[in-house]
Amino acid sequence: MKAYVAKRILLFVPTLFFASLLIFGAMRVLPGDVAARILSDEDQAYVTQEQYEQLRTSLGLNDPLAVQYGTWIWSMMNGQFGGESLATREPISEMVSRRLRVTALLALYTIIITMIVSIPLGILAAIYQDRWPDYVIRIFTITGNSIPNFWLALMLLLFMVLVLQWSPPLRYRPVWDDPTAHFLKIIWPVLILAWGYTAFMTRITRSNVLEVLRQDYVRTARSKGLHEIVVLGRHVLRNALIPVITVAGFYLSFLLSGSLILENIFSIPGIGQGIIAGARERDYPVIQSLTLLLVFFLLGINLIVDLLYKIIDPRIDFAK
Repeated sequence: MKAYVAKRILLFVPTLFFASLLIFGAMRVLPGDVAARILSDEDQAYVTQEQYEQLRTSLGLNDPLAVQYGTWIWSMMNGQFGGESLATREPISEMVSRRLRVTALLALYTIIITMIVSIPLGILAAIYQDRWPDYVIRIFTITGNSIPNFWLALMLLLFMVLVLQWSPPLRYRPVWDDPTAHFLKIIWPVLILAWGYTAFMTRITRSNVLEVLRQDYVRTARSKGLHEIVVLGRHVLRNALIPVITVAGFYLSFLLSGSLILENIFSIPGIGQGIIAGARERDYPVIQSLTLLLVFFLLGINLIVDLLYKIIDPRIDFAK
């Protein structure tokens, strides 16, 4: 177990290295120039080439690509997370600290709702296979998987504004400052993300529970006279939830990508909104640092999922 964990942690380094190269290279290939963007916002009647080059030099954009990459990676390692924003000169470490809490809460709320709803629904659909509860749950899951998040978010906002004559608060408030305003602001993207996530997890739970229910050891447990609740809790769920947790971990990547869009639609000041804002300004350090940070979290989530295997099923041997 310890050797496996050490091996997986060591894999972080080359994986993050290649991810950082891809992110850094993509930023240099995309069109646009942050220096030109800054000068255009200063409302100057005429900008000379000398002024343009001086600004690029001051921002470090004229340095060799190897120097720019090395400076950025070192700042990620020493906790500065890319240094400063080229557009606003705000330390990216402060931006990460502020925005990461928001995205973490958004993901946490979504995961809590999803796990509370999807696992019972999946079990219920499996128990009542091909009966009306199963059909109702299937409609719920198919609809949740089919409707794009961004379209549902726009329709929801239009419905609230045009029909209900109400809209969520314009300003995001932390939960510890104003819980009511916080939840009125963040609950809508959470519900949209949770619907799609729950639909997917419900179908996975249903299929795995159905597969386990057909196993011989479940029939043996029932033949011994064990109560159905004991059979489900002791023999079915423990084995059925292993692939569910696996898929749940990998699906978090889709959850994060969905939050990038919804954070911008609902004006949630999280990591996703920061990446989009940095893209509009061609702010290389912001985009690179926030994107690499998401990659880091996804790798960490995958490691945690693997370790949960051992907790749920001690029969798994990582040494093999």
